[in-house]
Amino acid sequence: MKLPLLDRWARRSQQAARRNAMVASTEAVQRRIERDEVAAYVAARAARHDHGQAPATEEVVALAR
Repeated sequence: MKLPLLDRWARRSQQAARRNAMVASTEAVQRRIERDEVAAYVAARAARHDHGQAPATEEVVALAR
């Protein structure tokens, strides 16, 4: 025999845990995307610097997105 109060608590607790996991996963993906974009930008800047070229302004803006 299940207690209604305990059953409701278990469901709410599980829903809150799932919601927290989804939020954390979304944030982790966003941080990973941002980190990859920054790494690509820095690599592009370093490659241009090694060749003695300054990147065009529109390239910098495109890489920063």
